[in-house]
Amino acid sequence: MASFAPIYNPSVPFESAILGGITEGKRVTIQGQAHGYAKQFAINFVCYNNDIAFHFNPRFNEGNVIVCNTMQHKNWGSEERRHNMPFQRNTYFDIAIQVLGHAFQVTVNGQHLLEYRHRVSYQTIQSLQVNGDLNLNCVTFYPSVSTLC
Repeated sequence: MASFAPIYNPSVPFESAILGGITEGKRVTIQGQAHGYAKQFAINFVCYNNDIAFHFNPRFNEGNVIVCNTMQHKNWGSEERRHNMPFQRNTYFDIAIQVLGHAFQVTVNGQHLLEYRHRVSYQTIQSLQVNGDLNLNCVTFYPSVSTLC
């Protein structure tokens, strides 16, 4: 599958427009490493009105939990917490997040982790943010399968 040029070793906090726009089937991969002292890090899919369609937040400082949520009109919704934490401090990871018609599908190190159902229209997403206690090695945007020749 063709992709846009990877973004290597971006600084944190990181923010980028979603290259190629957002459509069903779009996939973003994020490769990095949580710091040895990491408390948490977050990946946010941000809408044009500054809502956050998908907040993916591994938290080492709260008993190794992953918190997923949506922010609308500056208010967070109800948290979805997952206790199957695949991340470790000082360990490299590879996260793939794919936009499905009904949900975001998250895979970590090649293993399915979770699906987070859309609470707002994914078509309003315009940018990706990554922040927190991590180093980024590579961020890559892949087009939807339906856009390939």
